[in-house]
Amino acid sequence: MTNPFEFLNQGELKAKQIVLFGDEPSLIFKIKKNIKSKISGDFEKIKLDLENSDFESDFQAANLSNSLFSEQKIIEIAFNKNRTSKEILSRLNLINENSSENLIIIEVPNLTEKTFKKDFSPVLSEKSQIIHCAVNTKNDIKNYLTNCLPQKFNSSKNIDFLIGLYEGNFQSLQNDIEHTLLIEDDLDSLEDLFFDNSIQNNFKLFELIGKDDLTGVLSLLRSMKRNDKNSVALVLWILARDCRALIELKNGNSNLKPLRIWDNQIIYYQEVAKNLSHQSISKIVMLLDSMDKSIKGVNNNDPWIIAEEIVMKLSKRS
Repeated sequence: MTNPFEFLNQGELKAKQIVLFGDEPSLIFKIKKNIKSKISGDFEKIKLDLENSDFESDFQAANLSNSLFSEQKIIEIAFNKNRTSKEILSRLNLINENSSENLIIIEVPNLTEKTFKKDFSPVLSEKSQIIHCAVNTKNDIKNYLTNCLPQKFNSSKNIDFLIGLYEGNFQSLQNDIEHTLLIEDDLDSLEDLFFDNSIQNNFKLFELIGKDDLTGVLSLLRSMKRNDKNSVALVLWILARDCRALIELKNGNSNLKPLRIWDNQIIYYQEVAKNLSHQSISKIVMLLDSMDKSIKGVNNNDPWIIAEEIVMKLSKRS
């Protein structure tokens, strides 16, 4: 199996069939994004489910011909069960026999390592590259930080600081690092963003909204303002993402993973979406635009006051 961080450092793709095995959803998301960035030219994306009764015919159809507007296809195949069957393994054989130039990504997040090695690995052909999407050691996190931290923060001191701060919680670390990239020009040191627990835990903001804890929400916002004025850009990003999630739910799309919102968090978004109308969300979008312009100096409003107004509307308190 290929270490995920080794793969992220890899130049060109070495295989036409890539298997993403492991239980770290944020890492799976990052690797899929990285795969697509390594493809030159246009491509068409097709999603299939290995458990679907029509999988064989759907897979054959996907490989018949490419679109006039794209040079190749990416065929993403999901398998979400925690056990295999003869039928599933037979379909894996069908995939292995494919001779097209299309890139195939097979996502297997729920099998145990023992089951994967016993059932899946023997069936997968040698042309498959298996990436173990899990973070098991401090060295894994160190490799991630070495390759993802902005250059001005990329030092042994900062890496050791972050490893100790997150205690192996890779998903939270990855979220915070990616948001650090958004506001790195406003930061002089990582401690400016991560030294305070209230800032480190800022991704609990929507959880507090979902629990109707307005006191906790306002306390968190005011603590962020008090401890780090630069975090207002981060708050805007979070609230804009959360608003987008609500719009997706209102439109019937419950897959929020592309927004970095995982299954254990979605209940809070569903609760808030249930209590807000499309009109209410549209008003919040207008406030987000005003907050953005305040941060950029286009108007003279206080972005922190607008942020408080937004969370109160999310909580249906205004």
